[in-house]
Amino acid sequence: MTYSQVSLPTEQDDQTFEMLLKAWAWAMEKEVPLIIASTTGATAECLANCPVKKAGRVFIVTHNQRRVPRTDKFNPRIFEKIRNIEYVFLQDKYSLWPLSFVRYLNKFLGLKPWGKKERVLEEILGTGGRVCFQITERVMRKGYLKPGDTVVAAAGCRSGVNTVLALKIMKHRPYAIALQEIIACERGCKKKS
Repeated sequence: MTYSQVSLPTEQDDQTFEMLLKAWAWAMEKEVPLIIASTTGATAECLANCPVKKAGRVFIVTHNQRRVPRTDKFNPRIFEKIRNIEYVFLQDKYSLWPLSFVRYLNKFLGLKPWGKKERVLEEILGTGGRVCFQITERVMRKGYLKPGDTVVAAAGCRSGVNTVLALKIMKHRPYAIALQEIIACERGCKKKS
């Protein structure tokens, strides 16, 4: 299986780089973990290339499901390139639906295969905001976070990062995560009044 070189388009790469710098600065200032979504590895590689001190806990949540196109899998070349950095990689096996099918349903039919809570989150904070909550829940389900913890989560729509949120873990069962602060959001976000 061959993988082509994965990278973000230049405009998204610049935006992602700026967003990751904001996320990293907030996380280091408050001494909290950073969680990012990276489907192909390009966002994780962008974080690795940030010229900042690499201290603190970083979680990378990815979609390495069996029945997805290679374009939606984490590139093993990027994994090899950044594996010496102390990131915690979590493969997202949570969804029953292949990612390409979910995107097709959303794009062409306007159907969203998630619950009311996720639809409301997306309406208020955009796709990146919804994904921030979802990846934080994934890390919490794996036992890395406990009630009272604050994290910085960074995610985007299809590629790159357009939303950075500070989230607080309220309780484990049922899972409850609260929005603490919108650190950065380029599109689809409405700030609380």
